[in-house]
Order: sequence, then C-alpha cells, then structure tokens
Amino acid sequence: MSDKTEEPVEFTDNEKHQGNSREHLLVAVSHSPNSIHLLNRTRQMVEKINASWTALYVETGIPLRDDERERLHQNLELARRLGAEVVLLPAEDIAAEVIHYARMKNITQIIIGKSIHNSRIYRPQKRSITQRIIDESGTIDVLVVQEKPSSYPGGWIHRFRFLNFTTLPHLLSLTVVLAVTGINLIALPLIGYRSVSTIYLLTITALAFFLGKAVVWIAPAASALLWNYLFIPPRMTFTIGELEDVLMFGMYFVAASTTGYLTSRLKANERVLVMREEKMTLLYNFSQSLSEKQTIKGIVDTSLDYVSRYFHAWTVLFLRQESGILDRYPITIRGTDLDDREYDCASYCFEQNKPCGRYTNNVPDVQYHYVPLRGPGNTMGVLGIRLEDQRTWTTDQEELLLTLGRNLALSLEREMLAQEYRRNMMTAESERLSKVLLNTVSHELRTPLTTIKGSITALMDSSTADDLTTRTELLRETLIASDRLNSIVGNLLSMSRLESGVLRLKKTWSDVNDLVSVALDHLRGELNDHPVRIEVPEDQPAVLVDFVLIVQVITNLLQNAASYTPAGSPISIETATEERKFKLVVCDSGKGVSESELPHLFDKFYRGSNEATGGVGLGLSICRGIVEAHGGSIDAHNGREKGLCVSIIIPDCVDEESGNEDKL
Repeated sequence: MSDKTEEPVEFTDNEKHQGNSREHLLVAVSHSPNSIHLLNRTRQMVEKINASWTALYVETGIPLRDDERERLHQNLELARRLGAEVVLLPAEDIAAEVIHYARMKNITQIIIGKSIHNSRIYRPQKRSITQRIIDESGTIDVLVVQEKPSSYPGGWIHRFRFLNFTTLPHLLSLTVVLAVTGINLIALPLIGYRSVSTIYLLTITALAFFLGKAVVWIAPAASALLWNYLFIPPRMTFTIGELEDVLMFGMYFVAASTTGYLTSRLKANERVLVMREEKMTLLYNFSQSLSEKQTIKGIVDTSLDYVSRYFHAWTVLFLRQESGILDRYPITIRGTDLDDREYDCASYCFEQNKPCGRYTNNVPDVQYHYVPLRGPGNTMGVLGIRLEDQRTWTTDQEELLLTLGRNLALSLEREMLAQEYRRNMMTAESERLSKVLLNTVSHELRTPLTTIKGSITALMDSSTADDLTTRTELLRETLIASDRLNSIVGNLLSMSRLESGVLRLKKTWSDVNDLVSVALDHLRGELNDHPVRIEVPEDQPAVLVDFVLIVQVITNLLQNAASYTPAGSPISIETATEERKFKLVVCDSGKGVSESELPHLFDKFYRGSNEATGGVGLGLSICRGIVEAHGGSIDAHNGREKGLCVSIIIPDCVDEESGNEDKL
C-alpha cells in the first residue's frame, strides 16, 4: 500500500449512513503507546461504517518488561472498553499470524501502525512487520496509520533493546563470555588458539537456549573481539597476521551469530508452542467437563474448581436470575463473606458487560477481579477471582479468564435453554394429558350416567314400577353403573393423591386372605361371569402393608383382567413369600398383550388395543404408584399358554414368625 493510506480517511454522507454491517476490521495492537492512537482511530471508523472489529495481539514468547506488560494490559483494556473483541494468539511470526487470522475470520480491513523511525537503519536485512503485512495481505485492505512522535519515549535507541546493558540477560551473557575467556586463557597452551573458537561457539549456543535473543548479537560480537585480541596472533592487538586466520575469524562470527539466532528462535518457538498447548489443553478439558454436566449446579461447581486450581485463586460466581437482575448471593466452593461493595462492583460488571474490580481502573480497591459471563443472548452472570498471593495479573491471564468465562456462559445458557425446553415439554404433555383426561373421563362418565338416568326415568313410569322383575333389573343396572362411576372417580382421586405426593401409607399387619376377599367383594357384579381361582398357601404369613391401598391394587388388577377377557374365561390369584418379600400374581385367560404394548401398560391414560369395555386407563398406573410407595415393583408379562399376568413384589413386609414361607 502506498503512502496515501496514511492520510485521514474521509467518508461521504452516503457512506456514513449506508454502512455495510458485514464489514469486519482488525487492528493489530502491542505494548506500544501508539496502540492507543490505533484503537481510537479504528473506533471512529467502526462508528462511521457500522462495522464489527477485533483487536489482535500476537504473543511471540519474548518476555516483556514490567512497564511494557502494564502498557499492554492498558491497551487491551481500552480495546474492550471501546467495544472490540480482544484476541490473543501465540505465534513467533507476527506478520504471518495477523494475515492468517484475518483470512480465517474474513477480515475486510487491517489497521496497523507505522513507526516514525526508519526500521531499515537497524534491520536492513529484513522487511518491517508493516511492510510484510502490506505485501502479503492479498485482497484484504490495509490501512497504515502513522504513529505520533511521542509514542516511543527515548528515541530510536529505545528499539535497540539489546543495547540496554543494564538488563540482566545482557550482563549475564557478557559475564559468561568473560568467564569462558578466562578458562580459555588458562587452557591455551594445551588446546591452541584455533580450538578456542569451538569453545566460544558451544558457549553461545548454550546461552541462546537460556537467554534467548539477548545474546544473538552481543555474545558473538564480544567473543569474536576477545578471541581476536587475546588469542589470534599477534596477540594483544586487533590485527590478524595470516589470511587463514582472517577467514576463520569471519567464518566464526557468521557461524556464532547464525547459531545464536537460530537457537534463540527455536527456544522462542518452543515457548510459543508450550503456551499454545497449555491453553488448548485447558480449554479442551474445561469444555469437555462442562459438556458432561447436565445441571446448572454441576456446571458451576466444575467451573469454579477449574478456575481455582489453574489460577491458584479464590473464586465466586454471581448468576443471573430469571427476572434479569444479578443474584445477591454468590456461589463459592470455599466459603467467603462478601460485603455490599463487592456486590456493587459485580453488579456494575454485569450491567456494563466489562471487567472491573481488582487489576482494573474501575473500583480497583475491592478484593475480587470480576469479569462478565457473556453469552450469545445475555450476560449469564459474573465470575470473580482473587489470587491467593500478591502476584501481578497479566494480560494472558485476563484473556484466558475471559475465554473460560465465555465457555461457562455458553454452558449455562445451554442448560437454561434445556431446562426451559423441558418445562415447555412438560407443559405440552400436561396439556395433552389434560385433553386426553377430559375426553376419556367425559366419555366414561357419560356411559354410567346415561344408564342411571335411563333406569330412573323408566322407574318413574307407573307401569314399570309395578313390574317387580323389570324394576329389579333396572335397579341392578343402576347399582352397577353407580359402582362403575364410583370406581372412575376413585381412580382419579387416587392418581391425584399419588402425583401431588400427599399419599401417606398406614401400614398394618394384614392377612392375605382378607386382602383378596375384600377385593373380590368389591367386584361381585363384574366377576359374576369370570370364575376366579385363588391359590393362597395355608401357612401364608401376615404382611405389613396399607390394607386399603393394597385392596385397591388387587381390585384394579382383577377389574383389568375382567375388562380384557371374554365372559366365562377364568382369572387366577396366586400369592407367595420368600426372604421377607410378598408376591402376588393375577393372571387372566385372554388374548394377552403384544410385546410393543407391554412397556406402556402402566402409563397414565393408556388403554390396550384389546379393550372392549372402555376405561380411563388409570388402573394399572395407580397400581404402580401404590406398589412403588411401598418400596416394591410391578411387572406385566404374557402367560406361558395365553393371557396376561401382572405380578407385584413388596419387600420387607412379611411376618416370618407367623408361618413357614413358600418359595417364589
């Protein structure tokens, strides 16, 4: 891009009001003070063209000084306050990573800064980062913004960081070179002056591994000068007597510089890869753990545990309530008391959707550092962190915490949506069941009511009332219809008690014969056409159950058997006990039930396809509820020959001393 890109960007009125929402700008920031100017310039452009934008910082693995680290943190905080999405990426090649990210995210324009100093003065062999981005950007527009003269206090020499001899890496490298020089002087009579270069080369390679780029030029230059002055003849001069030594000296300097540079790059790449691997591993494990949790409590506990262990910190979490405000009481894995000022700071973070508290300029005197949990739809809450010691809070830690917070917000929103979906499904199912209940009950109630009304109407006729036989038959039909109506209402009330949880068992020691006899007595009319075979052992012990409810279970099972079988088909009742378990089996002689229907027999309002006399479909469902309330189980299966068998087993209810126990 030519120099015209440095001119202020002017927009027409039409462009200002017809901005393309698909525009996405990328601004490359660093620890330079000029990044503030870049961010403000980009913000102005974003407002004019209605675009989204991202602030990208590339972590090269080179350690920053304290003032540079603080300035970088301030620059990224400014980007967040201005509304940018902040992204930190580890990479050794800044220009290549900026271009790669821009293409991956479909960036339409890259904004970068240009130094007021000519970079070729001190790096003539390489293109600047700005020039490389321009050359390699392809179809992506690049805007180069000239930095202000005050951006780099200290002038051009500030860029030559390796000339800052007061820093520890430089002093350490020179100290090691001088120490090795002393050793070489002592060993010179044994090894010769040419072997000294090999020792120097090994030293520079080792230093590059530990000190990085600090020794790329200093150690090779210092060792070359010392080798020339102290070892190469004539000694104690910078003159080299033989051409062979001149060539060896030049080759040594090139080899030492190249070795140091390549070794330092290898070390820097290793640091970048380690940083990337640690971050990716943490994010993967974190996301994997959250995906396995199916409750909000599980998601929150897992998140707090991860953040606490990774950052070695205390953590708190404020969740968003359904009303849209922040919950007053935080969730912690280690108890902690937070005062009103902490909650006010968390509320500010929640409402403004930006970090605040400790390590920021917004309310920095509180205990915790708060970051919002930004979800796709809403801010799901606020995550607070307090380091266990007085360590500094780095930009990498801030970005990682924000990334973890976004993952947590996604999981919370996912689970809340899942809960809402389940509630909607339950509501829809409740409405469906209500319609089924209304349709079924209205039909089933109408049948006995019609019978009762017809019988009473006939009895009001004087001719019918004088006929004893007709009157007796009508009264019998009325009684049967009344019993059926009473059974339907009883089933509805029983199911209501079961679902509301108000069912309370009143267990008493009951004789099994009494249970069966009372149930048969309730169904005298309905079982007239069905012979009933009862097999209760003579030594059957008493059972500890709720007498009334178990009678209702047996009644429903017998009534179900009679409803599904033709007249004249027998019904059997068998009981047995074993190991304090009571078992009762009711079998009919009908057609049985298909395998596909067996799993649904105990569902509410389910009626088998073979049913001929109707029914609400609650009998077996009520049986299951009562048996499970006793701690037992109920099961249905087709008989060996034909018919359906329903068995119930109730544990820990047999009086062992009342008789010998029959085997199941």
